[in-house]
Amino acid sequence: MRGVALALAVLALTPAVEAQTRPLSLVTEARALAGIDDTAGISLGLFAAGVALRAAPALEVRAMALALAPFGAARDGREATAGGGGELGMVLSPFPAWPVRPFLAWSVGLLLFPRRPFLSGGDVYEGILSFGGGVEVSLSSRVTLRAQAQYAHLSNGQGLGPHNPAFDGVGGALGVGWSFGPARDVAPVWPEAPRGAQRPR
Repeated sequence: MRGVALALAVLALTPAVEAQTRPLSLVTEARALAGIDDTAGISLGLFAAGVALRAAPALEVRAMALALAPFGAARDGREATAGGGGELGMVLSPFPAWPVRPFLAWSVGLLLFPRRPFLSGGDVYEGILSFGGGVEVSLSSRVTLRAQAQYAHLSNGQGLGPHNPAFDGVGGALGVGWSFGPARDVAPVWPEAPRGAQRPR
C-alpha cells in the first residue's frame, strides 16, 4: 500500500515537459451528496453534462445541465423531489502541466421542480451553490478523468425561516472530459534548466 501511495506521489510531483491542452471539452459528471443537519437522511444523486472552455492554462469555465434524483427522507419525514436545471462554474488548476493535477471548483445554478417543491414548505425553484476540490488525470491527449470532494447548498432565496427550507450536503463526484480543438502547449511547472555553453577544447 505504501508503494502505491509513493508511486502516486512521485507521479503527481513529476512535471510533464510536453503537456498540452485544448480549448473546448465535452464533460459529464456524476455526483452523490448526503444531507447534513436538518436534512440528514436525504441523499441526492446529480448527473451533469455540458461544455467547458479553457479560458487560460489554469482556468476552465463550465456550463452544465443538471438532473437531480433524491433518495431517503429526513428525520421529520420530509422527502425531496426530483428536478432539473443548469449551472455555471469555474475550475482552477494551479499546476496545469502536472500529469496529476489538483484543482478547486465553484459553481452556481438554478433547479426547477414543476410538479411540487423540492422540500415541503419551499418553492418550485431552488438555487444551488457548490464548491470542492480534487484531482484530474489525463488518460490520453483528449480524455481526462476527474474525482473531487464536494459541498452543496440548495435553497430558494426567500430569506431565513420555515418558508425557505434548505438542503446542505457533502459528498463526491466523478467526471470524464473529452477535449477537442487544436492542441496548445502548456509550460511545465519546473522548466528545464538552460544548458551552459560548452567549453572550447
